[in-house]
Amino acid sequence: MSLFRSKSLATALVVAAVAACSPGKEPSYDLGARAPLGETAPESTMNESASAAPEGDAAALDAKLVDLGWAGAAATTHAYAAACGATETQLEAHLAAQSKQAEAMGTSTEEFERQLKEALPIAARRVEIDDVAMAAARRADTCESTLESLE
Repeated sequence: MSLFRSKSLATALVVAAVAACSPGKEPSYDLGARAPLGETAPESTMNESASAAPEGDAAALDAKLVDLGWAGAAATTHAYAAACGATETQLEAHLAAQSKQAEAMGTSTEEFERQLKEALPIAARRVEIDDVAMAAARRADTCESTLESLE
């Protein structure tokens, strides 16, 4: 009887290991909205295929933003705020505050601005990818918290 249990246990472990090591199913982008944050997608885009999703690997974009440090974080907040309808005054004030914070942390203004210039298009692409898969309720929460963080 113990031999049967050992084989059953070994089989269960192998099955669990194979299941754990198998690649996961790719996310489906055809379930999300196709409109910028805060807007409703037109009917004509509701049934588009996954090819309508913005290009770019979210994890790779996140890694680039992390590599850009404080500027990457500032660019991400800036991109979300812009997509959520922040005013130009709010966006400029946010970036000015982030520049001062970066300087206080030891990064020169010139270096922060260089990194920010590199990070802004990456962050904008990342926000587009999020928006495709984001539910309307999540989008509203994200916009609310992002806009509040600018105050």
